[in-house]
Amino acid sequence: IDRFPGYYVFYFTKGNFLLLDKKNTNKDQETLVQEWKESFRKIRDFANDDISLTISTMVIPYEMLKVNVRHINDLLDLAFESSFRENQQGNYLFNEALLKDLYRQKAVEVALNKALEEHTVDAYYQPIYSIKENRIIGAEALARLIDPLLGYIPPLEFVAVAERNGDIMELGRQIFEKVCAFAQRAQKEQKDIEFINVNLSPAQCLNSMLASELSAIAAKYDVSMNMIDFEITETAAEDFLSIQKQIYLLQKEGAELSLDDFGAGTSNLTRLMNLPIHVVKIDMEVAQSYFKEEVSFLPDLIRMFQNANMKIVVEGVETEEMKNMLMSLDCDYLQGFYFSKALPEDEFITFMEENKNKKW
Repeated sequence: IDRFPGYYVFYFTKGNFLLLDKKNTNKDQETLVQEWKESFRKIRDFANDDISLTISTMVIPYEMLKVNVRHINDLLDLAFESSFRENQQGNYLFNEALLKDLYRQKAVEVALNKALEEHTVDAYYQPIYSIKENRIIGAEALARLIDPLLGYIPPLEFVAVAERNGDIMELGRQIFEKVCAFAQRAQKEQKDIEFINVNLSPAQCLNSMLASELSAIAAKYDVSMNMIDFEITETAAEDFLSIQKQIYLLQKEGAELSLDDFGAGTSNLTRLMNLPIHVVKIDMEVAQSYFKEEVSFLPDLIRMFQNANMKIVVEGVETEEMKNMLMSLDCDYLQGFYFSKALPEDEFITFMEENKNKKW
């Protein structure tokens, strides 16, 4: 506080500080940022040499605060969240583009709340092809949200909003219920679907009742948990200790665990190899970069996981050439637009009927 005499200083969580200019001096952003950095440098000089301290800052003009006072908490949250990324791009001022992002987030939150109240978040299904059996053998369930006002909202957007505001629990329950209803229908109509992959957010695993809630939903539709394969991202796997209890409980009920989007993060391979997973999904960017001859390590990745007795799914398969090459690399499963995009339930059932005897 002594280092910032012209400000009211408030401490937020996770090393975040809010400074309010006592006199509203309207200094330009470069001057403010340089003053803050100099004060921070003086604080850092007293720190232990073994401790790495860095600063990222974001200036919010007083006029912007005044005009958007109703959303001030959201504005501050976004400023804290975006400061490091924006500073990397040379921006230290909360500008109109960031404000537009904020109002987009609020609009998506309203749309998601409405959809959850009306149970209109849909589950779409993308086929998963088995190389060994030369047929579509499973599907990945993907959440889809189409709002009357906003139109199609990408999953990355509304899932991030759901994780941030706590709706992820209800979103996960509703999607899983639709998956189980679909699985029940597929079994009755003998569509030869052996498994359905369901994405699992790390935030869902913070719910101590997750395993029992999902098991109860499956039992309601007389669907065996053996048919469900939960996917966690590579990023989530890095913090596996915080979610392992619920993962083990789900596995105890018969569900399997897959690692999704491998190659999109920077995980410790030794740690990943010790996780209780049986399938690794290689990120589409890795696969497509291999076929563009930008990287060459895809065959080595596949052999490494196979030597660990894990099955391999390669995402992003778009052409017959890619399919044939991946077959020669002894992958187990393929997924991508070459087979089909993600489809609504009825269209997926039709797709399965039309391709029942197709040899890909």
